[in-house]
Amino acid sequence: MSEPLRTIKPKSQASSACIPAMVLALSLCHFSISSVAQNGTNVIDARTSIFGAGNAGISSDGSGLAPIAFALNPGSERTLSFLSVTGSVGAVGQQGFDADGGNFANIPVNIDSFGGISGIVDNTFDHNLALMGVFTTGTPTGAAPARLDITASHSVSSTAPLLNQSFFIGDGRTGRASGGFQTFAVPKGATALQLGFVDADSLLGPPKSYGNNAGSLTAVFNVSPRNLLTNGNFELGYTIFSTDYVFNPPGNDSTPGTYAVLTNAHAFNSVMPVTADHTSSNGLMLLIDGSLAANKLAWAQTVLVLTNASYQFSGWASSSIDIAPGTLRFSINGVQVGADFALPANAGVWTQFVANWSSGTNTVASIKIVDLSTVNHGNDFALDDLFFGDASAQPAIPVPITLVAPGSVWKYLDDGSEPGAAWRTTNFNENSWSAGAAQLGYGDGDEATLVRSNRLDNTRIITTYFRKSFNVGSAWSLDDVILRLLRDDGGIVYLNGIEVFRSNMPNGPVSSTTPALTAITGADESIFVATNLNSGLLLNGANLLAVEIHQSSVTSSDLSFDLVLSGVSFGRPALSIQRDGANYLLSWPISPPGFRLESASNLLAGGSWVVDTNSTATVTNGLKSIRQPVQAGSRFFRLAKP
Repeated sequence: MSEPLRTIKPKSQASSACIPAMVLALSLCHFSISSVAQNGTNVIDARTSIFGAGNAGISSDGSGLAPIAFALNPGSERTLSFLSVTGSVGAVGQQGFDADGGNFANIPVNIDSFGGISGIVDNTFDHNLALMGVFTTGTPTGAAPARLDITASHSVSSTAPLLNQSFFIGDGRTGRASGGFQTFAVPKGATALQLGFVDADSLLGPPKSYGNNAGSLTAVFNVSPRNLLTNGNFELGYTIFSTDYVFNPPGNDSTPGTYAVLTNAHAFNSVMPVTADHTSSNGLMLLIDGSLAANKLAWAQTVLVLTNASYQFSGWASSSIDIAPGTLRFSINGVQVGADFALPANAGVWTQFVANWSSGTNTVASIKIVDLSTVNHGNDFALDDLFFGDASAQPAIPVPITLVAPGSVWKYLDDGSEPGAAWRTTNFNENSWSAGAAQLGYGDGDEATLVRSNRLDNTRIITTYFRKSFNVGSAWSLDDVILRLLRDDGGIVYLNGIEVFRSNMPNGPVSSTTPALTAITGADESIFVATNLNSGLLLNGANLLAVEIHQSSVTSSDLSFDLVLSGVSFGRPALSIQRDGANYLLSWPISPPGFRLESASNLLAGGSWVVDTNSTATVTNGLKSIRQPVQAGSRFFRLAKP
């Protein structure tokens, strides 16, 4: 069954109205459309020189690779953020530096500018071979901007580099593999983002010596419009917004009509379950204990706007308790925008709301969220990641999501028996299996759950089996799904009965007595090996991961198992249309994947939507586009996923 998304139609027409194709093509009507931000995933080799974006070559000795260049769509007031940066790099045979860099012999970094691209200064010793970026427009000419001091850059929440000024990215977080997501202001006129590293002999002087670097990083990033709201993600705490609710001090259970900014609802009120914020699972969110008075102002902020411009207000909301979910209403300058928003019935389920607004002659926008409900028990909710900005550039925002977290509880079979092929399927009866939190294993002393090493007859168990059920609310929205497996020694992973990953195991069929290929020892015992998964294998609702961990021999002294499944979630993709000579151009983002263009001649009951199979789609900067000739008659378009 197809899931219809958005139909392009004039705002003033009902959904059953007919749109003349010529009117569409000539753009004589106002359409509810939005273009999309840019998303990218790139692998950056450790030999990649950020200075290759300049006009004097890659480095002073010619070593290195050209930087990874990502073309930027035209726009203003954009921000760059990194959803994830993973991998490791090193120099002169040394490996293990993460994206934030490492300490190479306690040497500070002091690298000269080169070819119109600025160098860097770092006095902490631990940013050697960190991921760097530079915004450019064409090939830089003239002197480079001043060098940035990146000594404390990984703890800065936002950075505004100049054109041609190399800047520190690292893992894109305010801490090492932790903290909030950093934002980087895209300078006006930038047409490309370039990614690479800075390097030199002894990390001093002109850039060179890239040839002895090894390893790579994988970066997932997003370029999106600037949010005109301040503290829309509430990471600054109790500030820069207004509310009619009364502050509830930490450590006290909330009462109706109070609010707090915390990391989980259970800390707000002990009756509420533990629920995390929308973005990072450990960030802050606005928590509201619903008032007994109707139309209580939950949140408000006023921003400056341009006249005769289109804006979009969006955000995420969730119920904090599974009782009597509330209803929210949004307004700008006293006028309701969008429909009333019913909060999800289940606590901790985040749902996005979106409302469009045209400024007209207004120069300010006073944005308000009120709670319409007056229920005493229930009507408790959270808000997070509020956005107000240019509607013509507002994307379906990708959000990192963890489907299976490290340390999750797994069902396991550790008696050395052969469970049969059905054990990896969803309808298998696992009631007799044990349960415990990862890390599961024995022999290393770092296990959360100990599993058996020997059968009752004291013979060594070669294979231990694990199962984990998890739910996915909107499988169509997921992309960039990554599976990370901790296995000592070998492992095979199945998703919904299909093998998706095999590590340190022989090819072909295996049994409970099949040994792993080699013994995993030393530091490798703590390494998660990773692979990308096809997001199309995930199902709406219940899903199952099944893992078998094999020892390399009957004398193996330890076993380790844990698994992480993560990805990014996108909102519903927007379909845009514009005149392009004798054609009209239809465009939509490639993420989330799997959507197709359908059209119909009318929207009357029984009308037939037809899949477009005749046009050739092109993909540029994350957008898929199709051109169709202007024709007489009427045509409606939508995106749908089979």
